Amino acid sequence: MTDEDLSFTPATELARMIRDRLVSPVEVMKATVERAGRLNARLNAICTPTFDLAMVAARDAEAAVMRGAVLGPLHGIPTSIKDLAFTKGVRTMAGSHIFSNRVPDFDHVHVARLRASGVI
Repeated sequence: MTDEDLSFTPATELARMIRDRLVSPVEVMKATVERAGRLNARLNAICTPTFDLAMVAARDAEAAVMRGAVLGPLHGIPTSIKDLAFTKGVRTMAGSHIFSNRVPDFDHVHVARLRASGVI
């Protein structure tokens, strides 16, 4: 499966492939980071890239798969969080430079639920 294929595979299918060890969370994240890095300069869609953190989380997700841990329904799936939602430990500007130094110490409820489901 090519990086391009991974970019257009539905999340539910990727989650199944990760659980079945047909693709690794690291492989999926590498494809995602590469594509985001290539396109973001033109699209300006990602305000605060956290690619390094995402790769660490992908390695942790892969380790969980390999040791047979209980996995959430979206384990290892890359996502992005809108800059309006508080994300613990990540700059959250809400689109305004007034908040350029705001780093919340908690996640909004939907962000916490996404993390609990296994998304990265």
